[in-house]
This record gives sequence, C-alpha cells and structure tokens, in this order.
Amino acid sequence: MSELQRIRIEGYRPFRTLDIGVDSIQVLVGANGSGKSSLFEFLRVLRDGMKGEIPPAIAPGPAGKTVFHAGSDQEILRWLLRFDHPEKHRSGSLEYSGQLLGPIGQVQITEEFVRELHRIRQADEWRESATFLEIGNGEGEMRSPVPAGPEGTDIDWNFQPVRLTSNRRLALGTVQDLEGFSEIGRLGSCISDWAFVDGQAFDLAAMRQPATIEQGARLREDGSNLNAVLFHLQSEHPDLFERVNRRMGSFVDSFGTVNVKAQGAPGQVLAFVSEPGLNQKLSLSDLSDGILRLLALTVLCYQPDPPPLVCIDEPVQGVHPKTVPILAGMFQKLATRTQVFLITHSPYFLSQFGVDDIIVFSRRDGQTVAHRPADSKALIANLDEFGTDELRQLHRTDELSMLSPTIDADSRPEEEGDDDSREES
Repeated sequence: MSELQRIRIEGYRPFRTLDIGVDSIQVLVGANGSGKSSLFEFLRVLRDGMKGEIPPAIAPGPAGKTVFHAGSDQEILRWLLRFDHPEKHRSGSLEYSGQLLGPIGQVQITEEFVRELHRIRQADEWRESATFLEIGNGEGEMRSPVPAGPEGTDIDWNFQPVRLTSNRRLALGTVQDLEGFSEIGRLGSCISDWAFVDGQAFDLAAMRQPATIEQGARLREDGSNLNAVLFHLQSEHPDLFERVNRRMGSFVDSFGTVNVKAQGAPGQVLAFVSEPGLNQKLSLSDLSDGILRLLALTVLCYQPDPPPLVCIDEPVQGVHPKTVPILAGMFQKLATRTQVFLITHSPYFLSQFGVDDIIVFSRRDGQTVAHRPADSKALIANLDEFGTDELRQLHRTDELSMLSPTIDADSRPEEEGDDDSREES
C-alpha cells in the first residue's frame, strides 16, 4: 500500500493553491464552503480517472458548476501527490503530477509524470532520482529499473512507449504490465482502489434486501452489498465477524447477534439479528436507519482488506453521543492498517482525536487556506491547560483556524512508534 504524504492542488474550485502534508489519519474541519468536500471530490476525480476517461465536466454535479478556480483567468488544473514508495524494500517516495486544461466540455490532459524522489535530510530537500512515467499531450514513455550485470548488482531500464487514444485519459490508469512496470502499476492500482464514503448516503433500501454472494467481498461505497460482506466475514473470517458483533453490542445495548443465511434467489444471503427478549429474529429490514449506518461503518473498519485510502464524510451525523467515542476509536484503529481521512462538523467527535490529526480549512480572499493547530505553541499550551473542552469551544466559534498557522507542505510528522492510545479497548 502506498500512503499519501503530500497533496498539492492548483486551480480546482476553491483551491488556488492547496499544499498540505498528510499522515495516516486526518480529521478535516472548517466552516461550510471552506473546501473540505472539494478535496474529497478532487481525489475522487483522480480515482475515477484511473478507470476511465475524465468526464467533459471533470467532476460530477449540476450543469454550469464552476470547476476551475474562479480567481484565475486561466482554466488550468494542476496536481501533485507524493506517496510512500510502493516497493517497501526501497527508500524514498513517488511523486505523481499532472496538468489538465479547460474549458469545460473540451478538457484535455497535457502533462503527466511519475518521479522517484529521495530526501536529503542534511539539506532538508527532496531530489529526483528517476522518472518512471513521462507524458506530454498524450504521448511519452514509461520506464522501470531491472537488475543487470553478472550478479544482478547493476541496473538497466525497461522502456515502453505510450500513445493514448484519448486526451482525457490518465496514462497512469492504462498500465497493464504490473510486473514489468511495478512502480507505476502499483501506484495506479492504489489510486484506483481509494474509497469515498458519505455517512448519510448509504443505500439503505439495498442494505435491507438479500445480496448475491461475492468472493472476497469488500463493502461498496454505498453499502449496497452489506449482506454479502457480512456473509464473507461469517464464513471466511469468523474472528472479524465476532468483533463486528461485539462492536455493534457496544453501540446498541439491545442489538443481539448477527447471523447470515441463505435468503431470496439462489446464491443470495440476508443477515438476521437475534435480539434478547424476542422470539423471532429480525432481518436488516427491521433495523432503524441509524443502526444500519453504524453496521456499515463497523464492517468498513473491520473488513480484512481495506482500501488504501478511506475518505469518510460526516460519519457521526445523526448518531447517539455515546457512540461517538467508539466510532472515533474504530477509525483510529483502522488508520493503523490503512490511511483514513474524515470530514466532520461535530465538536465532540473532533475532541476524540489528537491535535496532530487535525487540519482546519478556512476561506480567505476567495480561496481555501489550510491550517494545522499542532503547529501553534500557544494553542497547544491552551489545550494542555483546559483540555478537550477548549478544543470543542474553539471549533464551535471558528477560532481554531484563526489560532492555527497555515500549513508548511513538507511538515508531515516523522514516523513514530505505535501509539497505544489508538488501540481499541
């Protein structure tokens, strides 16, 4: 898995220039319209671009939606994403960058690069050591190092020309030879596997219906295959299935135990819940919308093969306050296995995380500005004195952004040891 280290976006919606370092878990907060959802939206555009053409309107939404930053006379969108190296035995990072030109309806990708970087700590800078993908106006080359020499200690290069059939196609998403071009192949596969979940947009009607059994089922973004994933956990990962049951019991005292069995057409299954005090089992159709959402989020966190990046918008909206700390703990635990970005307006949910996990977005002079509260010594001293209640109050009054300095993109925290506070009790 390649974890994002840095995100730079220029010219997209509220982002004249957004440049932030990111870590394994990030909680994004800020006023309405500050750019939180736009960040998820842009990352999703790249994810979908790994699977097909960039749409003529770039991002989904109503006709006439402004996609390029309104403060610029140019219709140019640029991005740069820095990742941990997908080859874990190798040091350094990979940087994926590109450029897209407008206008809407006639967009075209004009540049695309994947470069390998190494950090020179003595000089506190990144230096390029290799280029694996180089595309200009739909043509270019991909490259990969291969062992050479009598003992394989030398390096040769495998080259392959690239000529795209569409100027709205991302070359990184077209790599077929994952063995011969492993660096860019794995990077493209990683991005194409990102997941975006809206806590209020689950397909509750589909969750209440029998689902067709899927081999190695992973929860879809709308949760529509929840019954299939529960069956996969019950049959292939009983330890994880039991943890889902225990966690749901901590959310809802009367929840009981889930059991999945054949129901509906051949090859379909449906989950039932044995609730204490009832003679009959309840199907997911009998559960409230809130409990179904909690069940889907729980399965998302406990499935054995999570996506390499999980972006969750408003996970605690409409849930009982007692569940908020438990949900936060689940997401923190998930972040030990994959990367997690969360958007929230809830001061109580925010207070469950460390100040190092928080990024604040604000809107100033027509653009989004990002702030990291952990970089303010005065704010940290304030929180040390008054505790998490002060963090909640600062978030409620929007003072968190005013007291937090803007982010230095390369200020991502150094790798640290395991934090026992993130372990689930």
